[in-house]
Amino acid sequence: MEPETIGALADDAPVDRVLVHLGDLPQHLVDAVLVVEDRRFRDHHGLDLFRLAGALVANLRAGGVREGGSTITQQLVKNVFLSHERTVLRKLREAWLALRVERAHTKDEILEAYLNTIYLGQRGSVSVIGVDAAARHYFGHSASSLDLAESALLVGMIRGPGFYSPWTHPDNARERRNQVLAMMAEEKVISDKQAAAAAKRPLGNVPKPPASARPRWFLARLERELAGELPGVDLREDRVAVFTGIDAELQIAAESAVRTGVKELEAGYPRLRERGTPLQAALVAIEPASGAILAYVGGSRWSENQFDHIAQARRQPGSAFKPIVLLAALARTSDGQPAFTLASLLRDEPLEVETPQGVWRPEDYEKEFRGPITLRRALENSVNVPFARVGLAIGPEAIVNVAHRMGIESPLDPVPSLALGAGEVSPLELARAYALLANGGERVAVRDAIHVTDADGHVLREQPPERVREFDPAETALVTTALERAVNHGTGYPLRDLGYRGPIAGKTGTTNDARDAWFVGFTPELVAAVWVGFDDGTPLGLTGAQAAVPIFGRFLIGALGVDGGEEFAEPTGLERVAINESTGLRASFFCWGEDEWFLPGTAPSETCGPGWERADRFEPEQPGEEPPVAHRPPRDPVVRFFEKLFRVRR
Repeated sequence: MEPETIGALADDAPVDRVLVHLGDLPQHLVDAVLVVEDRRFRDHHGLDLFRLAGALVANLRAGGVREGGSTITQQLVKNVFLSHERTVLRKLREAWLALRVERAHTKDEILEAYLNTIYLGQRGSVSVIGVDAAARHYFGHSASSLDLAESALLVGMIRGPGFYSPWTHPDNARERRNQVLAMMAEEKVISDKQAAAAAKRPLGNVPKPPASARPRWFLARLERELAGELPGVDLREDRVAVFTGIDAELQIAAESAVRTGVKELEAGYPRLRERGTPLQAALVAIEPASGAILAYVGGSRWSENQFDHIAQARRQPGSAFKPIVLLAALARTSDGQPAFTLASLLRDEPLEVETPQGVWRPEDYEKEFRGPITLRRALENSVNVPFARVGLAIGPEAIVNVAHRMGIESPLDPVPSLALGAGEVSPLELARAYALLANGGERVAVRDAIHVTDADGHVLREQPPERVREFDPAETALVTTALERAVNHGTGYPLRDLGYRGPIAGKTGTTNDARDAWFVGFTPELVAAVWVGFDDGTPLGLTGAQAAVPIFGRFLIGALGVDGGEEFAEPTGLERVAINESTGLRASFFCWGEDEWFLPGTAPSETCGPGWERADRFEPEQPGEEPPVAHRPPRDPVVRFFEKLFRVRR
């Protein structure tokens, strides 16, 4: 598949141009160009005085400009060196430059340059330049494969690509094509029979493409990076090609999701338009396996704000940071055992922590406390205090270490509030961190310019995939299963309400005073992060579920459809045990439970039964602190019999 042009660096006018040699083009295309545009091309020296005189007479009779007398050489000079203004001075410069070009180059060189520089249409913001790009644009194949009817259509469009477009003006295009065929037959370059047969052909153009992708923030990012890495390369040189991983369809879906999402938020919450500063939203998607950036929307409106909120903004992620904390809690430590399991019971009760800045009192967005809760349930419902207790138990330094291993490069202060996402990161960093979960513990380098080539195809810069194993796949699988349930049963459930039925793992995020709203999620084939907020930190007043999930959902459905793509693989290297959520112990006949995943050897060995007090099963809250011993009343022989029976069956 041919790569699609998405824009141009260091240029306000992106072009789609595929250079082609004259010898690779069909003769009927060359003949059509010479017949229509410059019949005496092989005989004059840049100026055709006979044609100029004829055009002058025709224009005098018409009382205005009806015909042009420019040769192919003059058109080439105008396209490459001059503006399109109609002044006497410009025409004189055009004539002088045409004579110079004719003295310096052969006719074939001039004709080849002309065929590679003529304007033949528009694809969104991208200009279609040259016959090869035009052939791919209108017919879906290269110019070397053009048939006679297609060649006549393209040549006829030189006069006015918009007016003779086969998509917007098919009748005009057909009439002009047939006129070109008649002129070719008159000049005997084709027979009357060939002209008649080609005139009966349908236009044959491919379906009109959708709106083109416009990754303006991504192009600006590329320009910044390449200007620093390749100082000797002139990015304005047309023949320097930069190949990226941007998927045009995903980029269009991302742009539409952000644009529509911001519009709906402003319509649904009019106060957002009264803040005095525009509401911003950003979305980035990467391929977890390769690290290639698939879609990149750095803000709400490029015309109003060119700041790149994907890579340059640093904002608190709130609860979207909790999967990083969860991995730090579930990963094996130096003694080979994790500090917590997903079934660990934690207190969701008022907590006060002395810090150099004063007393820290974490609380939930709803300012409510739920009592004892498992670590899995705390993630699903985004409960803050249990995660604060986890952070205190494993230590903020462990969280910083895991975050950096996952790809977070921003500095993070090892403070207790880090467990609730108090550090500042970029959406791109957070997407990269979640990609490690999708990759089963391998950190991937983000790739923007996959490779850059010069005019001769020599590689100037190459960025192959780079993956480093950081965590055991079983450890990251535990986090993924928890994030799947966060969407299916927790704060991410609004994504299901939007109609998406496919596999997805993800987490919402809302910062203090609802200044930032996040949703970061992944499937086996893509990872995406969405941020919504104001540049000046004005409170948004909305949660991640309210502001970011709708944008993420719209993008995901546009990218993968409502049924999604690949399913998550069944976790390996884990064991599954039925756990009673109230006690955190193995389920039994007397206390039912649901299956939970554990690293081998980390599941509770005891089985719950009548009289168990769940308050006795809390995990330690400080490093080195031992959990209190569980107290249970004596059990009669019948109870012990059934407990033994169910242990044997498991």
